[in-house]
Amino acid sequence: MQLVHRDLERHAEAAVAACGQLDDPKGWQGNLNHYQRAAGMKAVVLDESAADVMAKAPLHFPAHKQRVDTFAAQEDLLAVGLFGAA
Repeated sequence: MQLVHRDLERHAEAAVAACGQLDDPKGWQGNLNHYQRAAGMKAVVLDESAADVMAKAPLHFPAHKQRVDTFAAQEDLLAVGLFGAA
């Protein structure tokens, strides 16, 4: 994947800064590169919270956070978030 810059001249003086942000390894190109590496395998994990989740979540959150951080450090994680009920 490659990010192509188009019509940046419409940003006038800010075009140089915009190019820098887009080309930054942590910017759009970096995100595209990360997605390309991760695209081979994707998974979505769904669960349903127990009735007492608000009481137990503070106890279990540190372990869950550590697991997420481990996968993120290995660049094996695209995103973490919640799905809302439709």
